[in-house]
Amino acid sequence: AFMGKDFYNKAISKGNDEKIAKKEERKKQKQEIIENLIEAFSQYAMLASFSKFTNSKIWAAPVLGAVIGLVARILSRFMSHTPLTRLEEMKKPDIPNLESFIEEIKEDKANQKEEKSQVQNKKPLLSLKNVLLALGASIAIGFGLKFGKMQLAKTNIGKELFETVGKYKNKLEGKLSEKIYATQDEMNELIEILKANGEEAFSKQLRTQSQDILNRKHKYFIGIEDKTTKLFGKIEVKNRQLLELPLLPFKMLLRVVSYPYLMANKLYTALRKTNSQDIKNVKQKFPDIKNLYLQYKDFKAKYPNFDELNQKFGEYIKNHRLMSLDTKSTSKIENAKVGVMAQVFGTMTGMYFNMTDEYNNTIRSGGTKDEASKDARLRGLNKFFRMSVQAVISSYLNTTFKIQYATSIFYAQIINFISTILTDTASRQLTGMPVQRINTPEEYKEYQKNHKEGPMAWYYNMIDKLAS
Repeated sequence: AFMGKDFYNKAISKGNDEKIAKKEERKKQKQEIIENLIEAFSQYAMLASFSKFTNSKIWAAPVLGAVIGLVARILSRFMSHTPLTRLEEMKKPDIPNLESFIEEIKEDKANQKEEKSQVQNKKPLLSLKNVLLALGASIAIGFGLKFGKMQLAKTNIGKELFETVGKYKNKLEGKLSEKIYATQDEMNELIEILKANGEEAFSKQLRTQSQDILNRKHKYFIGIEDKTTKLFGKIEVKNRQLLELPLLPFKMLLRVVSYPYLMANKLYTALRKTNSQDIKNVKQKFPDIKNLYLQYKDFKAKYPNFDELNQKFGEYIKNHRLMSLDTKSTSKIENAKVGVMAQVFGTMTGMYFNMTDEYNNTIRSGGTKDEASKDARLRGLNKFFRMSVQAVISSYLNTTFKIQYATSIFYAQIINFISTILTDTASRQLTGMPVQRINTPEEYKEYQKNHKEGPMAWYYNMIDKLAS
């Protein structure tokens, strides 16, 4: 919907009538729908057919997804008669009119030609060289700060600094989270249920680990859980996220600047192989039972009778044991790492098509080659900002409404819908693109004027120079 509206506004801004603008809008929407359908069905078929392969290799799903995405983008453009390459500038007939005649009288024609020549010879700021330099600078600065932090932590000043910060964080954590303890009766009941449902080794390990502590303190530390607040009496959200809400604009700005480094760092972490010492340490570490205990508490609230609890919670345990043994349809790879790689590869395959579509839309709407090139670069900026903003907004909403997201498909869809609307709105505001429908060229010019002369004029002029 947003992309179709962008193409509509572009046609209107170039002086085309509503009929042509709607034609551009429908054409783009058709292409987007076909692309999404092809990609969705192909992803399902490919990942289902090669599930064992994609669940065992961290790069398999992102690479397959990128290839499918590339094919979907090409096929959808063929099917919607959308060109894959940039169009030639349309030659306009040299017919004089009264408006151009008056304009030539007002301005010196020689100076106008000289200025135009200088603009044409000027290289855009967003050239491939400059983009690569900016990406390299972000990555280098990010890794430099990371290394500097590690070295600072080894010095006396650094130790004192981190200790002070740590005390403040611990004090704040006390207000945002709480420690969870299990009683002796609860631990004994949980261990008994585990033993009765085929987890004898784990129940024995848990009893050995917890018995001494239970005998001394009569309670066992399970973990830390965030405190929550109920909004409107129904919607349960984390206090931590409510505290972070005013900081979201600053997090978005930081994400835009540091995005290349964050992706490079996450990609490096995802691809780095765990050495044998790490594997040894993981095996020796006692498993985290917080989620298991919280599930036990939920089942206990529903089924107070032990026999019924043992049956229902036992089924839950057995189902999860079977899932852990399933190497074909269940992935053992961290979804977050797969998501990072998929996002990087998806961006690499999609940016060219987005910029080319924008370029061709400007040409079809009557724009010049220079105007089309500028619009294409602005679309590239918009897509980059969208990825950065999406990471912040999506993470915030999914964490804030984690309970609703995990317990209801309906709520999960609503949260995803809100996330998409906020992301597309914010990314367009950041790049000076209108969110609402524009009805006349004058309205579009007024919109641009308000941005370039308003309180944020310095920012939007900077974006304009970046795209020029």
